[in-house]
Amino acid sequence: MATARPLVAAGLDVSSRLYLSRDDVARIERLASPARERPARLLRKLFDAAAGLRPERAGARAGALPLRGVAAVLAATAPELFVFREWRASVATEDGVTAGMVVADRRPDPSPDSGPYVRFCVDVEAEEALERFVRVFAG
Repeated sequence: MATARPLVAAGLDVSSRLYLSRDDVARIERLASPARERPARLLRKLFDAAAGLRPERAGARAGALPLRGVAAVLAATAPELFVFREWRASVATEDGVTAGMVVADRRPDPSPDSGPYVRFCVDVEAEEALERFVRVFAG
């Protein structure tokens, strides 16, 4: 996990708190500038398609669209909306349920063998983050 810049991870701790509702989509459609009408229509299609999925299988709430990737983008562009913690971390490469997962060593004095330090998003101002998404998306 060597990177030129410090690595920031926005996992389920925060991304599972960001959902777009039907009302949010309608608001984006109302507010969309002419240049954003097509993206707003595409967002509506995505929302309608996600609404047809069973929430427990899609990892979403009924009637809402999870904004998983938005959490990562907002963590980079609006870090003031997040609470961060630094832990050493590595990618689990062995077989099993953790294969491919980023595993953080949250012990008080982790071994350097646990991997490099990674900045993890652990909390988010969800309402403000969603409002920021709506404003930017609507243009």
